[in-house]
Amino acid sequence: MSKGRKRNPEEFDFNKFLQPAKEDIRGALGSILQKAPGPDKNEPHDNKREFHVTRVKTRSQRGDTQSFRHDEEALVLVIEVAASEAILQSGHRFHANFQVIDWASNAVKRDNWSRDLKFEWGPRFWLSEGNDWGPASEDYTTPAVLGLERGLYAFRALLEIPEMDILCHSSETLFRVW
Repeated sequence: MSKGRKRNPEEFDFNKFLQPAKEDIRGALGSILQKAPGPDKNEPHDNKREFHVTRVKTRSQRGDTQSFRHDEEALVLVIEVAASEAILQSGHRFHANFQVIDWASNAVKRDNWSRDLKFEWGPRFWLSEGNDWGPASEDYTTPAVLGLERGLYAFRALLEIPEMDILCHSSETLFRVW
């Protein structure tokens, strides 16, 4: 603002200036949203079949971490899951897949299925592979015990309920073995 002149607040009304732009944006968004592809409005949405991986993570005896000493530190793969009441009450069993991929070669280094699992832990639960609680440190499931060398890896998960034709997957989480 220049030094010699004070601005009069009534001189320029921003609301009057922005109002036409707001209307133009609303109109443009409305037409875009009406044309946007989506589910058929006549098709019922089935939210009773909710079953998905909410998160995958890695743990050691120190807690959640992404860095592991090759033959000294526990490596536990964890899948966090959410399931609707309808899924829990369905009587069906599910399968879970713990998959570790070598980041450099994209080769699957570990592919372990846990099959015929019961829904017995409520709507939000976790599954894990590995031991980070002992009782002694020799009992830990280290990266070496899992057959992993030093390097960078990705962990991902798959869940399946075959009788309901449901298959879901997680995103990947990275971890390093050194």
